[in-house]
Amino acid sequence: MMVDTILYDEAGCKCFALVVIKDSRRFKYDAKAFIGYREYLADTLNIYPCINFRVTGFENYSNAIAVLKDYYFNKLKGSGLGIGVYEGKVFN
Repeated sequence: MMVDTILYDEAGCKCFALVVIKDSRRFKYDAKAFIGYREYLADTLNIYPCINFRVTGFENYSNAIAVLKDYYFNKLKGSGLGIGVYEGKVFN
């Protein structure tokens, strides 16, 4: 698992992270998002996967993370939608 992006709130107690996972069995790349929360800055983050959207089966890291970023930062921003993407196909 490779962390590409981590965004924190001003207090540092909430975060949003984008990660890419290389599936060595299929030689493909999947990407998904996680959220983290802690009560106090000194606490360890509790990490939870975002289950509404992920990308699966991309040929390389760059394409997988580019599609994930586009959906989270442009297309899904504020929509509350859940969508899955497999390279070349979109499922609603």
